[in-house]
Order: sequence, then structure tokens, then C-alpha cells
Amino acid sequence: MLAAFVTSSAADAEMHHEISAEQTMIVSKGEGKFTLRFHMFHKGDPHVSLYPAEGGNSIGGVYF
Repeated sequence: MLAAFVTSSAADAEMHHEISAEQTMIVSKGEGKFTLRFHMFHKGDPHVSLYPAEGGNSIGGVYF
């Protein structure tokens, strides 16, 4: 699963927002294009990360 999220400081941790369908997607093995969209409601570090489709911790990501 690819997901676009924002990592924020502990001071912003109480601010929770629903995860939209546009900010995550399941991808198949191989190459291709993808589009993820998300909103930043507070300061933080946006990133696209790779997660096991079954759930669990991130297994890689790119911050920008």
C-alpha cells in the first residue's frame, strides 16, 4: 500500500483527521504511475510511504 501522510510534532498530535480514499492505494508488483492527494491541516513533514497491504509499520518512504 502507498500512502501520503504528514508527520507532525507532539504538540499537533491531538489533531486527527480522517484518511481520505485519495491518499492511499494498493499497488501491484511492478512499475507504473500513481497519484495520491492529501490535505495538510497543520505544520509537519509530508511523506509518501510504503506499507504492507495487510497492515503494519512502514517499510520505506520519501519525505519532501
